[in-house]
Amino acid sequence: MVNYQIIDFSSDDAFARLARLNMQAGLANLSLALEREGLSPQVSAIFWPEFSITRNRDRWAEGFAYGALIVWQPTDIPFVPLSVRPNGCGVLLAAVPEMSREEIFSLISSFQQSDFFSDPNVVLRPGDLSHSNHFLLFGKAAAFAGLTLIVAHTCPSVLKEPSASYSGLYLGTDSPLLRLSKKLEHNGVPFHYLVGQAAQDYLETFARAEDICLSARVSLVERIVKKDISVLLNDTHQGIRSHYVMLGCSEVKEYGLILGNDSDTSCRLIAGVPPLGQVLRVQQKKARVKEAEQLRICPHGLGITAADSRNLALNTDRLSPNLITFSANQRDYVFSHTEDIPRSYRSADVMERTTKLMQAQEAFNIEPVVTCKL
Repeated sequence: MVNYQIIDFSSDDAFARLARLNMQAGLANLSLALEREGLSPQVSAIFWPEFSITRNRDRWAEGFAYGALIVWQPTDIPFVPLSVRPNGCGVLLAAVPEMSREEIFSLISSFQQSDFFSDPNVVLRPGDLSHSNHFLLFGKAAAFAGLTLIVAHTCPSVLKEPSASYSGLYLGTDSPLLRLSKKLEHNGVPFHYLVGQAAQDYLETFARAEDICLSARVSLVERIVKKDISVLLNDTHQGIRSHYVMLGCSEVKEYGLILGNDSDTSCRLIAGVPPLGQVLRVQQKKARVKEAEQLRICPHGLGITAADSRNLALNTDRLSPNLITFSANQRDYVFSHTEDIPRSYRSADVMERTTKLMQAQEAFNIEPVVTCKL
């Protein structure tokens, strides 16, 4: 029996409505799969203010959107919903001694992407700051006088695919996960999952891949700026744990970072994020899966919206000198697709609504100096 709960803080634009309808199919399948395996079918999903469609076509085809936390009952039997396709993507916030705009341009222009980062089992491809909504931001904040703050939103894309010694994170036609997974289909929407030892192996593989992602972000930035960095935050916002999935939100240790798109991807750091139970009580809501209330989660703030993409496509004068893509050591103000522009996401009201929702202290805003794609 389908048993899922939606706690909805999303907007009411066209993309959020589409995402909401699509996600109902995915959540229903998740609940049915849990029940099929003799596990509790109770599922809670929180849709954050940036909740929207997902770029990932396979994730969308199996009933999942982006900008949500999905929680099911903890169990002794490991369970992994492969259809959500977690990939370890996240964001790094770091600080270095203050750099001028000219120095930043010089460092980025001289950076060779082939000189990147490798792991004994996984060689990472260049270009992980050039596709999709990934970007590199150099900014400043009054609270960090004398420092340049760096935000790197990226993950090594190669981790999605299998190799000779690595099973990969994504389900695909050539993936070993396809042979191990189970499948159900409800109302024409497929759903793939792992259970038991196969699920446990996947969780361990994801943990190793996530460690590589965390290290890669640090290594990438240090190679660009050619110096050690002070890491303030390094979070995963597309991740999976034993009984929950983060699609556009991250676990909070000390700080949470909300990515916006006002003034060329300004970012807002918040501190003192309370447990979700407290957040939900303030909003007069309650999760059926009690374990959700124990989590400290911060939405990451970016969600694509049709209106912004249309406006950017028609009004290219909105692109400012702060938004730059680097190719062959040349600066260029042209992006191949509007979705690749950091500003083609929800506007600053998402940051405002998210900060208010989380009942957290606003630590500081980061004012962009240069936002670029590599």
